[in-house]
Amino acid sequence: MSGNSFHGRLPKDICTHNNLQRLKLVNLSFNNLEGDIPSSLYQCPQLESIRLSNNNFGGYVPQIWNITLLKELDLGSNHLRGDIPKEIGYLNYLEVLDMRNNKFSGRLPRQLWNVTTLRELYIANIPLIGGIPKEIDNLNNLEILDMSYNNLCEPFPRQIWNITTLRKLHLRDASLYGIIPSTIENLSNLQWLELSSNQLNGPIPSTIGNLSNLQYLRLSSNKLNGPIPSTIGNLSNLWGLWLSSNKLNDELPSSICNLTSLDVLLLSNNSLEGTIPQCFQNFQSLLIFHLNANHFSGLIPSIFIKGCSLISINLSGNKLQGRLPKSLINCKSLKSLDVGNNRILDKFPFWMEALPQLRVLVLKSNKFDGNMSLPSQSYLSFPKLQV
Repeated sequence: MSGNSFHGRLPKDICTHNNLQRLKLVNLSFNNLEGDIPSSLYQCPQLESIRLSNNNFGGYVPQIWNITLLKELDLGSNHLRGDIPKEIGYLNYLEVLDMRNNKFSGRLPRQLWNVTTLRELYIANIPLIGGIPKEIDNLNNLEILDMSYNNLCEPFPRQIWNITTLRKLHLRDASLYGIIPSTIENLSNLQWLELSSNQLNGPIPSTIGNLSNLQYLRLSSNKLNGPIPSTIGNLSNLWGLWLSSNKLNDELPSSICNLTSLDVLLLSNNSLEGTIPQCFQNFQSLLIFHLNANHFSGLIPSIFIKGCSLISINLSGNKLQGRLPKSLINCKSLKSLDVGNNRILDKFPFWMEALPQLRVLVLKSNKFDGNMSLPSQSYLSFPKLQV
């Protein structure tokens, strides 16, 4: 009964009816239910899955430890408070635990690290104290770990690199500092690495290129420095690369041309230099292309071929010169183009007036000249322009 508009409280006798004794799954997520979660849930002895996320439940986590067959407990995105109960450590079959986006306090119970059956653990955005315990590597079946938006205030926890089963690691905005260790290569199954908005420094380790299954790499808003390692080109399955707002420098490695599956490329707000590689014309699935606030120079290459999928292009705040490439007209889905604060010398691009989705066009602080009032060649020029 998830995803409806149910409101009010759950009945206190929800599991005391004889005809519910064989109930295996309760799914009431994404409703407007409120009040306490009734403790009578533990009177459904056959329950394997409880999903109550995205409601307005308050109070404490009920005593459900008698449900010895429980495999999934999803209480995320409510208003639950108090400690995360240590008795969770007695649920010997638990595979999925979601407590994120609540109002819990205190420390993570050490008994939690005894639940070696856990495959997914979500404890993001809850005001816990203390860091990540060293026992976390006991969870040797863990595939997804999300501890984002917590005030961990500690160096990068080396024990995590021992959990070789991890597929997704989310530690965004977790007040982590220190370097990304070279032992990151131990996580050979990793598909998603999210470490944005921390205080990480030092270089991006070259061993990151050994994560051959990686699809999303998010390291934005840290203090990482040095060049982008050439091994980045080994990540042939990469769909998204977020490296913006760091202190990265030097030219783009030629191996970046290997990442032809990219949908998102964000390298903004660094100190990268050199020219924009011509090989970007091979990135046919690219949707977001942001190189702004760097030191790129030379011409904007004519890389926008027929079938261009780009939605947003931001090249502002560089040292680019020459003319705007007319191949931009191939980007029929383009909604935003920002080439401001460069050294572009050209006429006003009336030829862009037929771009059907263009909403934002920024040309400021360049060397455009000529007439602004040529007769339109189309029935409705710039049909969706807003800015």
